[in-house]
Amino acid sequence: MIFDDAAVVKSLTKTFLDDWKAAETAKLNKTEDTPTTKMAKKVAKAVVKDMGSVTPMIETAIQENWAARAWSLRLIPKSWRTV
Repeated sequence: MIFDDAAVVKSLTKTFLDDWKAAETAKLNKTEDTPTTKMAKKVAKAVVKDMGSVTPMIETAIQENWAARAWSLRLIPKSWRTV
């Protein structure tokens, strides 16, 4: 863009730099732990800790799903298969 008015250029430059600074500040503040973030981390840890009782069920479901997929792939002619 080309502007002949120095006041417009000055105003646009100021707005751009202010917005840039605000974005940098927001990015820095985002990394701080808020009470909500801390609570979410605690809940996630508790869920993962309790996953031990669910793991065998998940493994069985995965094995059954893979068996079903392998069977369905055998039904598809090789010429139709894609990578």
